[in-house]
Amino acid sequence: MMTTRYQNRWTVAAGVLGEVFLMWVYLGGVTTVPFPDLLSRVVAGTVVTLSCWVGAVATFFPAVRLRPKELVVDNPLFTYRIPWRYVLDVEPDGGMEIRTRGAGEIGSFAFSSSLLGELTGNRTSRRVAAAILEYRGKQADKSGGGDVTREIPVLRHVIWLGCSWALLTWALPAILSP
Repeated sequence: MMTTRYQNRWTVAAGVLGEVFLMWVYLGGVTTVPFPDLLSRVVAGTVVTLSCWVGAVATFFPAVRLRPKELVVDNPLFTYRIPWRYVLDVEPDGGMEIRTRGAGEIGSFAFSSSLLGELTGNRTSRRVAAAILEYRGKQADKSGGGDVTREIPVLRHVIWLGCSWALLTWALPAILSP
């Protein structure tokens, strides 16, 4: 199954810079200050893990995916699956909104309204909106599918939090602390 995925590269770049800064501060603390007891290691690892998770949820996960049978809008906590027959229009200005039949307007966090977007004419949102409408017109299968669904991608968050917490609480301090 062919999927085209669109993300806002400026948002991802800001997320990468934020995560690099956070890890730089954390690794600076791990390599200079020993974690003498279990409580301080767990607290520090948990705080950094949750901070990284919030940054990742806001920057790396949001996307719009075009699939043959549906349009998938990944927002920080919810994923919307919209069969193509429900997609009416896409409004790129002031934050991308997908107008649907029966489910109202669904916003895309990846292409939400921003000052930089307004100053540059929302070029990225306009390009992605045009790609969605072109795909819907040419390649999308509008015959099948169920209703518009909203789900929480629990597995994605649990795996991300579990792996990050183990890495930041146990592995890195064990390897790097003096």
